[in-house]
Amino acid sequence: MGSNRPEVKKDKPEVGEGKTVMGVEDDERGGGGEKDVEELVAISEEQMVVKSIDETTGYHYLSARLMDLNRQGKLKQPLVGTLGATVHVYKASEDGKDIRESFMATLLPSPEGDLDKERLSGFGVALEDLLGGNVPEGNDPKDDIRFSLKELEEFVRTSMPQTEKYRANARAVKLLSAAGQREERETWAQSKRRRLV
Repeated sequence: MGSNRPEVKKDKPEVGEGKTVMGVEDDERGGGGEKDVEELVAISEEQMVVKSIDETTGYHYLSARLMDLNRQGKLKQPLVGTLGATVHVYKASEDGKDIRESFMATLLPSPEGDLDKERLSGFGVALEDLLGGNVPEGNDPKDDIRFSLKELEEFVRTSMPQTEKYRANARAVKLLSAAGQREERETWAQSKRRRLV
């Protein structure tokens, strides 16, 4: 009676329409609280999806479900973590035996503070640095091809949803295979080896 521990229901919790009731018990370390409940709910939702895999579970459905859970922050391991993107441009030395960095900029996370001039204007690479001695006639080898950092940053940002989808698809295949609901398919290399034998 004098314990500070929350009471745990011993009987099976009732499940209502669209909601699940669950009992939670603090661990020995005195944890508990809202964060632990959120972790248990997140783990249980992910586990419910995994445990529901059977012969009727479709690859696309499972992939979409994983993406939904990821967007709600309910996957134990997110599909895409915190990403960073940096642009590095290297230039060969005059003798061609070494390379050195000629430009570097961080795209993501976006640098804090005001946008500097370099960020707005981007950077340039001379035609002779890109093409060597094969610069087309009528072009000055010293002319720059300009690259916009803003456009590069936007390209990286727009590729993130595709990365999330790719990883959800890969995880769906892994989960279906682990549940014995997906046949392993022969890869192109395996089929080529089989035909050569």
